[in-house]
Amino acid sequence: MTKKECFLGVDIGSISTKGILIDKSKNIIGSIYVRSKNIESSLKTILNHLLKDKIEIKGVGCTGSGREYAQSLIGADITKTEIIAHAIGNLYFYPKVRTIVDIGGEDSKLIILEDGVLKDFSMNTICSSGMGATMENIAVRLGIKIEEFGSIALKSNKTINLPMKCGVLMSSAVVSKKNQGEKIENILMGVAKAVARNFLALNAKGKDLLEPIVFCGMTAYNKALVNALEEETEKKIIVPENPEMMGAFGIALITMEEMNDKKTSFQNKLTDSKNYKIECNRKDCISCGNCFSNAPDYFTKSEDGKTKCIKEIVEQKDLEKIKEICENCPMKLINLRSLLP
Repeated sequence: MTKKECFLGVDIGSISTKGILIDKSKNIIGSIYVRSKNIESSLKTILNHLLKDKIEIKGVGCTGSGREYAQSLIGADITKTEIIAHAIGNLYFYPKVRTIVDIGGEDSKLIILEDGVLKDFSMNTICSSGMGATMENIAVRLGIKIEEFGSIALKSNKTINLPMKCGVLMSSAVVSKKNQGEKIENILMGVAKAVARNFLALNAKGKDLLEPIVFCGMTAYNKALVNALEEETEKKIIVPENPEMMGAFGIALITMEEMNDKKTSFQNKLTDSKNYKIECNRKDCISCGNCFSNAPDYFTKSEDGKTKCIKEIVEQKDLEKIKEICENCPMKLINLRSLLP
């Protein structure tokens, strides 16, 4: 049976990891968005989801803050910054796009294009840059799901001004407003407007935001934030159908163009059944018993039934349990060492 030749694009961010599979006609064969625990587990989830028996990978590209480590784990062929990846991804769907807005979990980006060429960009990397994460934390403090943020905020009938330069101060102000009996929808709209003003003040100062303007990233699903950006800029904001996938799609397109029938260096070792080795240093261990109580017997018992430290290679079926044990070790003496080169 002939396999479909595809290219894989992976966008590794601070909060989430995105993967997308395209064929040689640039059709999207599959995609997945996962909340990041660590790069290894996120990549493994993506590969398990996207790579099927009828798929042949002809090239892999990585973008985002974790691109270089991801490249070393899976043998990716191409790495590019998220600025380039987002520009290419958005240009494919919106050839006339002039401005790209990306408010991420822990950074935000503004990309300026002219006639399809990158003209300028800025990234906010100071404390208040993590506005996606800040909005999610505020939603938790207010007892709502982040997915409900926008719809609730749009019910607001009152303007509330909140600190916009610091996520910590904003969160503190939100709690104060809540304790004063302010309606949640008014608080949330105040947060959305503060985030919009913060983005424009730190990323767009001195720059002309020319239309078409495309808003990508997971925060683009927040309709209150889109509304706030439109009010602040007095311009129409376009939200793609899958705004969170633009970076992954862009790096997949770049990979397809740059590979040009070259042999891929991709190695799918992350889905191998034997991938990690447990290391346990008993020196200074407080003997909490967690590793021995929770680990499968063959990790903690020798053939004669005596207790031993867990230093075996972990099989796939036990990997998540062992990871949990390692993360909960009070002395951090138990850890997983990747067997990957």
